[in-house]
Amino acid sequence: ATMPKIFRFQNSPLTATDSGGGAFVIWKDKRTYTHGPPEEYLFAQHVAKNGARTYADSGINLTPNGLNSANTVLQGYWIDATDSGHAIVVFGVQYPGVPYGDIWAVKLGSSGVVWSQRITMAHTCFSPYVLHDHKGGGVIAWNDFRNGGGGVYAEMISSSGVLKWDPAGKLGKEVKDTLHYTESIADYCITCADSAADPVFLYRSSESGSHNYLTMRLVRATGARVANWPVSISTGIRVTAHAISNGSRNVLVTSCTQTSYGGGLFNLNNAVRIDLINYASHTNSWNTTVSDGATGVEFSNSRIVTDGNGGGI
Repeated sequence: ATMPKIFRFQNSPLTATDSGGGAFVIWKDKRTYTHGPPEEYLFAQHVAKNGARTYADSGINLTPNGLNSANTVLQGYWIDATDSGHAIVVFGVQYPGVPYGDIWAVKLGSSGVVWSQRITMAHTCFSPYVLHDHKGGGVIAWNDFRNGGGGVYAEMISSSGVLKWDPAGKLGKEVKDTLHYTESIADYCITCADSAADPVFLYRSSESGSHNYLTMRLVRATGARVANWPVSISTGIRVTAHAISNGSRNVLVTSCTQTSYGGGLFNLNNAVRIDLINYASHTNSWNTTVSDGATGVEFSNSRIVTDGNGGGI
């Protein structure tokens, strides 16, 4: 199915299942230049299992203030399916005069927007990520420069759109301190391996030079950070990583770490790793190297899925 019937400046789509054979689709859209570039918006469409669009042919604009915000710029977006027939969309919006922006969340159903909620009012936020909590709501996290350095902040939202951690201030909870400078949120994810939906955050940060630190932090569903966490996964150059739950109160983490740099593009040496982090003991049980890179070989952007039996691929 073609998403909109307005063929101009639509790109970078993301999808999520509706648990009924159909899907939600979101995309960046520059279909009008009312105020001139870099004006851009976030649109959505739902497609039923027979391929038919259920929203208006042109889609639904999820961006606050519709198409009337001068120089509105998206600063990242993500979508994740929640309970049957719904999905939560998160996105960052920067307005003129604000160095970064704020985070919004929208819950979608087959008929359109269920609710829309502003998550932050800090004006320092960008690159959000969302993970469903199996209860119709989700955990939202983002990069934040409010303290002059990189930080990862988060918020939990209920199935009805109520903020759980900071509903009054709309500033979220800090997942990590700002000892390290947090880099791209693309190397960052959330996973829930606990029946209480306590989220685990995986993030990359750097302190000096090009060395990065890959760390995990467990946060209770109440917003309290858990003692004896974070867990350090690896240290190296240009670390990229991805994490999932294996369903047994463990978190599987895969990462690509460049362990040395010979001074040129073809003098790299890095490896793909897989680690198993236990929720209760917060220990690394595996620390297994999947593939070693010889000089001149570089691995990056590894991803992992569970094999349904405690392991991962």
